[in-house]
Amino acid sequence: MKKATKKRLLIWSTVTVVILVLLIQSLSAKPILVETSKLVKSTLTVTLDHEGKTRVREPFVISAPVSGTLERVALEPGDRVVQGETLIARIQPSLANPLDSRARSESKAMVESAQARVTQSLAEVNMAKSRLSQAQEDLQRSEKLHADKAIADRDLQLAQTEAKTSQDAVKMAMAASESARFELARAQAHALDPSLTTQTDETVDMMAPISGIVLRRIRHSAGSILAGEPIVEVGLAHDLEIIADFLSSDAAQMRPGLKATIGGWGGELLAGEVRRIDPAGFTKISALGVEEQRVNVVIDINEQRPKWQSLGEGFRVDVKVVIWEADDVLLAPTGSLFRQNGNWAVFKVVEDKAQIVVVEIGQNDGRNCQVIEGLSKGDSVVLHPPENLIDGATIEARFN
Repeated sequence: MKKATKKRLLIWSTVTVVILVLLIQSLSAKPILVETSKLVKSTLTVTLDHEGKTRVREPFVISAPVSGTLERVALEPGDRVVQGETLIARIQPSLANPLDSRARSESKAMVESAQARVTQSLAEVNMAKSRLSQAQEDLQRSEKLHADKAIADRDLQLAQTEAKTSQDAVKMAMAASESARFELARAQAHALDPSLTTQTDETVDMMAPISGIVLRRIRHSAGSILAGEPIVEVGLAHDLEIIADFLSSDAAQMRPGLKATIGGWGGELLAGEVRRIDPAGFTKISALGVEEQRVNVVIDINEQRPKWQSLGEGFRVDVKVVIWEADDVLLAPTGSLFRQNGNWAVFKVVEDKAQIVVVEIGQNDGRNCQVIEGLSKGDSVVLHPPENLIDGATIEARFN
C-alpha cells in the first residue's frame, strides 16, 4: 500500500514540475521584435517609368535641287536660319547628257510626280490654315471665358499653345509647298534635252525654306553632289516632343491623353501628355541580352517654353506616365504582404499579438498598395515579417 502511495506521489510531483517549467517558460518567453506601420488614407499614383529622348516634331531636311559642285557649307548645328534670308548652300550645277527615250520617260514620270506633290502640298496648306483659323477662334473664346473666370489658367495656356503650334504648322506647310514647287521646277528642267555642255556659269543659291535652327549638318565639305542628296536638317527649336520605347505590355495599358511627368534632364519637373502610341512594335535587345518587344510612345510637353528653353533636340529625359490615380485610398506597405493559401495576407497587430488577416488588394506603386478589404484606417501591420513569426505570437514593435 505504501509503495502505491509513493508511486502516485511521484507521478503527481513530476506532472507538477513539468507544468511549472512550461508556465515559467511561457512567462519568460521574449516577444519577437518587429517593425510595424500604421495604415493611412492618401493619394495613390501608379506610373510606368522609362527613359526617353527629345526630338523636333517636324524636322525639315534640305536637299540639293540640282546635281553639281557644292561649295563648303558654313552653317553649324545650332545656328539660327531665317526663311528666305539665310543662305544654306551654294551649288554650281552640272548639265546632264542628252536624254534617251528611257530617260525621257523617267523624266516625264518625275514631272508628274512633282506636280502631284505640289497639289498635295497646297491641300496641306489649306488644311493648316483651317486649323489655324479654328485655333484662333478657340483662343479668343478661351480668353473671354478666362476673363469671366469660367476656365482655369491651364486651359487658356493650352489654347495659346495650340494657336502657336497651328501658326507654325502653317509656316511649315507653306515651306513644304515652296519646296514642292522647287522640286517640280527641277523635274521640268531635267525633262528638257540639254546640250552636251557639262558646266554652267550660274550658281544655285539655296535659301532657308523655314525659320528655325540647324539640327544636323549632313554635308560639310565642298565637292560633287547629286540632286536630292541631303545637306542640312532644320527644325523649330521650340517644337519638341518626347519619344520613349516602353515594353509592349506597358504600352498596352496606355492611351492618348494620359498625364505624364518629364524629369532627369537637368531642369525642373515638366508636365506632359501622351499624344500617340505607335500601332506597331519592334524587337530590341536589352543590356542583359534579352529580346524585348518595344513600342514607341510619343509625349508632348505641356509647359511654356521658358521652363525648358535649355532642353534641346536629342536630350535624355526620364518619363513617368500616370496610368491610375485616386485620392483617399487606404494604403498598406507592400513589404507587409505575403502569400497565405493562394491569397494575400498580413500580420495585423492586435494587443501586442500578431494576427494573420487575409486582405484584398488593388493597385500598387511598388511601395504602397491599395487595400480594398480586410483592414481599416489606423490598423497597424508588421513590416517584412520574420520567418519565426506565427499567428498569435507576442511581438514588440521597434517603432510605430
